[in-house]
Amino acid sequence: MFSKLVLFFKGYLIISLKETVKERFFNLCKAKEIEIIDTIMINQSIYCKMKLKDYWKIRPVVKKTKCLPRIEKKRGFPFVCRKMLKRKGIMLGCFFGVFILWQMTQRIWYTQVQGGFVHTREQILTTLENEMKIFGGTNKYIVNCKDIETKIRLIYPQIGWVSVEKRGCNLYIRLNESSMPQTETGPENSSHIIAERSGIVKRIEVLSGIATVKEGDVVQKGDLLISGIVPVVGDYDELIYNNPVGAKGKVWIETELLYQKTGSLLYEKKIEKGQKTGCEIFWDQRKIFSYIPRYSGVKYDIMEYDIVPFCFRDYQAPLRVRFYELTAYETEPKQWIKEEAKQMAETEFSLFLEDLKMQGIHVMNSEVSVECIGTSYRLTGTGIICGNFISYQEIEQEELIKQDEYSGNHS
Repeated sequence: MFSKLVLFFKGYLIISLKETVKERFFNLCKAKEIEIIDTIMINQSIYCKMKLKDYWKIRPVVKKTKCLPRIEKKRGFPFVCRKMLKRKGIMLGCFFGVFILWQMTQRIWYTQVQGGFVHTREQILTTLENEMKIFGGTNKYIVNCKDIETKIRLIYPQIGWVSVEKRGCNLYIRLNESSMPQTETGPENSSHIIAERSGIVKRIEVLSGIATVKEGDVVQKGDLLISGIVPVVGDYDELIYNNPVGAKGKVWIETELLYQKTGSLLYEKKIEKGQKTGCEIFWDQRKIFSYIPRYSGVKYDIMEYDIVPFCFRDYQAPLRVRFYELTAYETEPKQWIKEEAKQMAETEFSLFLEDLKMQGIHVMNSEVSVECIGTSYRLTGTGIICGNFISYQEIEQEELIKQDEYSGNHS
């Protein structure tokens, strides 16, 4: 297969011999190292292939044998080029085709994002386009992977590790979103940890300071949980002085949850009155065509979306077509019925509980009730929650003085 491909690019001739001295012709060709390929006899004539460069070497052989080979066909790349040169339009088209293909290989066409859960691929692509001017069709030689990694870490502090790699016309971004909880450092000055809510202590972890409560104790809001005053004792267990530190630790308190909210049952329902469409065409972030209709005197919503051909769905081409849908509407006053208000309130309370879970608060059980009064409603949600409900209180100087007086240190 490779030899046939080489033969095609060098060019070859298909010749025929009809004289009676064909044997002597082949012997002399072999003696002069002229290669004869694929010899075949058809109707007392011999057909064979000969390289283009060897055809000019057979003149002495022809003179000796008086056997003139006849050229039947010309094959190979040199003859194709000769035909193409007579058609300048085709040659020009091939030149521009190769030039466009070369230009396309110099650009980034696809960006792959892996490892992102909180930050989606669309969010990262929007950041690349708006903050770093990197999009489909960007010259890949001006894309600096190290700069992209640094800027992504600065824009998204939640991303602990990011790797950016260029391969061919693709850009690969790998993320590792840090899910480790931040350590409670507390204030820099000496302080106590006090209860932020009333409840029952379920668990306590002390990193710095002295615990003043234990598991199962009932505490009230503002009670001291971890003291920031650490006594320093001598060899005979006598108190020398009290050292103020910044108390650090976690105290899980089980407490009651009470969530209340009031709202109106009245709302405005939208009634569509018409629809118009428009579009904009961008090339390399430059707008080259725009048609966006407008409504006058009425309210309307605008929805925009991009339509991408199926074969280019995963590629960001520099040519973008953005379509707009404008929907005119009028509003009509309506009122939620009790069942709808209850369903809406339950959904709202569920979102509130989900937000608590995202903050690391465990929800033991919960229930919600809705009371409708006229054109308003009152949402009441109750439950049992457990979390690290603590706050910090700075140690006052008066408290230290009292402690020093008690210890007998009057320096």
